[in-house]
Amino acid sequence: MDCSVSLSPSQFRRFGDELAAISGQSEWLVNYSDYTLDFTGSGNIKIQCRHCNEKFVTEFSVQSRFKILSSENEVRKHYDFFNTNIEIISAEKDCSFLDLLEDELILGNYSIADNHMCRSTDQKGKKFLYKKNNEKACAYRPFEVLGVLMNK
Repeated sequence: MDCSVSLSPSQFRRFGDELAAISGQSEWLVNYSDYTLDFTGSGNIKIQCRHCNEKFVTEFSVQSRFKILSSENEVRKHYDFFNTNIEIISAEKDCSFLDLLEDELILGNYSIADNHMCRSTDQKGKKFLYKKNNEKACAYRPFEVLGVLMNK
C-alpha cells in the first residue's frame, strides 16, 4: 500500500522550537508492505545555527524504515543495535505515523541542504587576518613560538 501525505507545521505537536521547526508544507511518501513501514519526506525547515545563532530556512529530507512486530517480547528478541537501516517497533504500542515521523525529527534523523554561511566562522577569519596585518615585522614577540607550537 502506497500513499502520499502533505502535512502543515501545525500538525507537528511536539517538534518545533526556537532551534528547529518545519516551515510550510512538507510532503511525505508512505509505503506499507509485509509489516514494514517506509516513509520519505521533504520540505523546508527553519534552523538556528549553533555557532552564530542566526536563524535560516533550508530544505530537509527524511528517509526511515520500521519493521512492525507483534509484541514487545518479539522486539527484544529481534532488535539489532548495529542495523541502523531499520528500526523495530511493537504493534502493542499505540503509535501513529505522525508520532513516528515526529520522533525521527526530534531525534534529528533528517538531512539538510545547508546553504548557510556562518557569520562566526567568517568573522573569526577576518579577525585573524586583521591581527596578522597589524603586527610589525621587526617587533619582538617572545611568545610567538608558543603560538606556533599550540597550532600544531
